[in-house]
Amino acid sequence: MIGIELPEEDFEKVEDSDKTSLAQAVAAAECDIRKLIKKLLDKGYGRAADYLIRASKNMFSYVRRWLLTGIVGTLINLAL
Repeated sequence: MIGIELPEEDFEKVEDSDKTSLAQAVAAAECDIRKLIKKLLDKGYGRAADYLIRASKNMFSYVRRWLLTGIVGTLINLAL
């Protein structure tokens, strides 16, 4: 079995008291995006809806993983 130790800076603790409210906020945001996609489709704006469908598939995966594990990924600053 291989063990991997992550550096301290790869963790950002989520307080237990915040986990539920943050998870609910993510769920609400996903619901709002689905409503917007439906509205765009209903009005015939398929390309805009398709963009949101593709973009939203993994939009919150980082936050979900963080809430579950406390592990944060390295963020790249792409300041232009």
